[in-house]
Amino acid sequence: MTELQATINMIRNIRIASDIKVGRNFIDFFSDRILQASHKTSLLCFAECLMKLVAADPSKIQSENFQNFLKACQSDKAYAILLFIREYYKTVLMLTQIKEQDILEQALSAIEIKPSDFEVGKAKQRGQFQIPIKAVCLSPLSHGSDLKAGNAMLYRRHDILSDTGHKISLPYYAGNALRGQIRDCLADYFLTSLDVKISRNNPDIAFWFFYMLYSGGALGEDNKAKELMSFVSGSAGQVKIQKSNELRELLPHLSALGFAIGNRIFSGRFDCHDLEPQCKEYGNSEVESADLISWEYLTRREDLESHEENHSMIAVTEVLISGTVLTGGIDFHYSASELEKSAIAKGLSLLQESKSIGGSRRRGFGRIDFEFQNLHDKTLYENFLADNKEKIKEFLVSVGAFDKTLNEVKEEKKENAKKKAIIVSNPEVLEGF
Repeated sequence: MTELQATINMIRNIRIASDIKVGRNFIDFFSDRILQASHKTSLLCFAECLMKLVAADPSKIQSENFQNFLKACQSDKAYAILLFIREYYKTVLMLTQIKEQDILEQALSAIEIKPSDFEVGKAKQRGQFQIPIKAVCLSPLSHGSDLKAGNAMLYRRHDILSDTGHKISLPYYAGNALRGQIRDCLADYFLTSLDVKISRNNPDIAFWFFYMLYSGGALGEDNKAKELMSFVSGSAGQVKIQKSNELRELLPHLSALGFAIGNRIFSGRFDCHDLEPQCKEYGNSEVESADLISWEYLTRREDLESHEENHSMIAVTEVLISGTVLTGGIDFHYSASELEKSAIAKGLSLLQESKSIGGSRRRGFGRIDFEFQNLHDKTLYENFLADNKEKIKEFLVSVGAFDKTLNEVKEEKKENAKKKAIIVSNPEVLEGF
């Protein structure tokens, strides 16, 4: 019996020994649990985890199959079998449903599992960054993958070709996600500096400008932004250099981040690289990446006591454990101005103050201690907003970024000034409030 056949038989035995009751198709459920367990560090740990996930009764596991599986775990193909299960978990599930051993042997004969006594290798080093970033996890960090396993969310990974020529799948925190959180921090700070209410459901700014601030905008021929910002891009799509320069000069943080408007894309002025956990595979630690990964179980409890049935939900998410150190960085383009660099420095300082990234932050995940090197002077951007506050607001009103016209804003300011003057000269008007 081959090592792979012994493993398939063991997985089938675990499925048969499962005592768990699920509301959906059990085969789909079991497939998800195979994928979830396959991210363990060894073949034996995989089987142990799978048994726990499906509540398998150990007494129902055939001793002969268990002994054959233990031999497979001690063979030089053990790790290669684990990688096969991880990548082809649906195929593994179908193989477990073949009961006849001779038919199973024929099916497995087409699968080649090479000995895993090779050196996996390390990822090639990325070099230095203009602004190095170090992030230390003060709590588990969740960063969901596009791949789901039922109610289990896997941590995001990407494939890397190591220096020994082997493909390895390693966890990371996407630079694009980090860039998006810098954008959110700067958007809040920008609106606060202009005395504009911050709201996610009823903002005081036009929706197209809200999306431009918080999401980078959207492309579309019929986009309202195209009509309102026609002063930048003509009907034939020509860019009016003077007006586009004015846009970048008055909104330096958007210029640095980049944005889309109408049918035009204004590229950003810096690159935000992925954050990679320090581990053996990335070549900056002796700890293996699998040892940095753990599972966190979440319960969405039932608060309505009148329900006869329990509606609580259990979810599980894969996380980087507390204490994990991630490193990455930022590089500016040659075209980035000092003001744009200052704006990004302000965004990074705001992110540092927030001390949080990733998903499930409301549950306490993603508490981060950031360290930055070579940051530019953030006060340059702070002073720019303070000194040009009225000019920026008039510009935004003129292009329709606010729902009010420029005259309406001016009249509102005059009315507020009158009310303030009345209160200052007649403080008794406040009596009774």
